[in-house]
Amino acid sequence: MQQKRIISQSAFDHRVREAAYYLSARLQARGEEQSDSVTVWLRAERDEQTFLNRYDIWVVPDDEFKGLVRDLAHSIWANENPERELHDKLIARTQLLETLQREPTLVEVDRLAYGIFSARRPGDEQSDWERARYKISGGLDRRA
Repeated sequence: MQQKRIISQSAFDHRVREAAYYLSARLQARGEEQSDSVTVWLRAERDEQTFLNRYDIWVVPDDEFKGLVRDLAHSIWANENPERELHDKLIARTQLLETLQREPTLVEVDRLAYGIFSARRPGDEQSDWERARYKISGGLDRRA
């Protein structure tokens, strides 16, 4: 069974805006009589809704979508955090070995590893958030 895909209302509105823009440009390029913007918008909205219905993609309110992304991002973080901490400790130990020319104590390694972890945390959080949003929407919610 295929996983349900979900996009936020604002992502749907963005897709409709893009579709309306390109539809208007196509109509103008063909030299067809210029339709009013409401007609173009409604046609683009209908086309996008048809696409979403065909592939069983649900549109949910932005707050609900953010909650789902937050929950999934937290589970990604919880699954990967032990590996990240271990990796940071290995980096810290290697750096201390080169700097001190002796075996570092556990306290020294932990302090440096915490510094490395803290410096990398914002990038990891952003990456987890983007991966969660991509997984939930199946790549349809492309906003930064």
